[in-house]
Amino acid sequence: MELLDDLETLSQFNDHISAFVDWWDWVKTESDPTQDNQPIEYQFDALRDDATVEKWLTLQTQYVAYVEMVK
Repeated sequence: MELLDDLETLSQFNDHISAFVDWWDWVKTESDPTQDNQPIEYQFDALRDDATVEKWLTLQTQYVAYVEMVK
């Protein structure tokens, strides 16, 4: 019985790791400044841009939700 429990635990762990990797792939895609084939420009005033702040707050909320889900 212990071996079956261990296999189930490993399977669940694999599912969580896969979900975590998928989430980071999504974050990378969503936050990639070269996604539209534009060169990277450092715009520090963008930190005050409402759309940028909203995007990062959304990412933060989703990350917190993910971490809570896999605990």
